[in-house]
Amino acid sequence: MIGPRMILAVSVAAAAGLGGCVNQQEYDSLYQTNRSLEERNVALQQELEAERQASALLRERVTSADAAVADAKNRNTDLQQQILSLRESYRQVLERLNSIAVTPLDPATDQALRALAAANPDIMRYDAARGMIQLTSDLTFALGSTDVTAGAQEALARVATSLNSPDAIKYDARIVGHTDNVPISRPETRRLHPTNLHLAVHRAIAVRDVLASAGVAPDRLEVAGWGPFRPVVANPASGGAAANRRVEIYLVPSTVGETRVAAPDQPAAQREASAEEPLK
Repeated sequence: MIGPRMILAVSVAAAAGLGGCVNQQEYDSLYQTNRSLEERNVALQQELEAERQASALLRERVTSADAAVADAKNRNTDLQQQILSLRESYRQVLERLNSIAVTPLDPATDQALRALAAANPDIMRYDAARGMIQLTSDLTFALGSTDVTAGAQEALARVATSLNSPDAIKYDARIVGHTDNVPISRPETRRLHPTNLHLAVHRAIAVRDVLASAGVAPDRLEVAGWGPFRPVVANPASGGAAANRRVEIYLVPSTVGETRVAAPDQPAAQREASAEEPLK
C-alpha cells in the first residue's frame, strides 16, 4: 500500500527532476497535501475499524437472534406436545367421568338393584341416576286393574329383599303410579277407579301392599300418583303410549323416626277404648 509519505517523496522527486529544484512554497503545499492525506487515511482506518466492529456486533446479534428463534421453535414444539398431552388427559378424564354412574344410592344397594333389573328385564328397569326402579304396568297389572300379576309379585318380593338389606334399610320407598291419557271407559273399571289419577294411585297402593306383605315396614312405604300428567313419551292420537303406563319406586333417605310420636302411657281402660275401630 502506497502511503502519503511515499506520495510526497515521489512528488518532490518529480518536481525536482522537472525543474531542478523545488521552492519552499511548493514544498509546503505538497507537505500540507501529504499531511491531509495522512489524516484522511487515519480517519478512514478508524471508520473501517468501526464498521468492522459494527459488523461483528451485528453478526453476534444475528447469531443470538437465530439462537432465540431456534429456542422459541423448540419451546413451541414442546408446548404443542404439552397441549396434545393435556387434551388427551382431558379426554380420558371425560371418558372416566362418563363411565361413572352417578347415583344417590350407596354402592351395595346400587349394585343389588342393577342385578335385580338385569334379572327381570321384561318387567323392570333401573334408573341409577334417580335411584328408581320402574315397573311396566302392562306386565304388572291386568288392563284397567290393580291386581298384581304373579310374575310381578315375585319380582316385587325380590325388591323387598333388597329394601330390607342392611345397606338399604336406611331408605324409604316412594311408590308413584302413572297412566297414559286414554280415559277409563269401561263402567266396571270406572266404578273402582273413576279417573286415570285414581287408577295411578290405586296401583301404587297395590305395589305398596305387595312390598309390605313381603316384609317391608309400612312406615317406610309412601304412595302417590300422577295419572296421565307426567308422561315420559308423547301419547299418540290413536291411543296411549305403553311407556307411560308404569309404576316407579324411588329409594329416598328414610324419615322413619323423624315424624313418629311416641304414645303416652294410658290406663288400661283407655287403651281398650282406643283399640276399638273408629268411625270413618
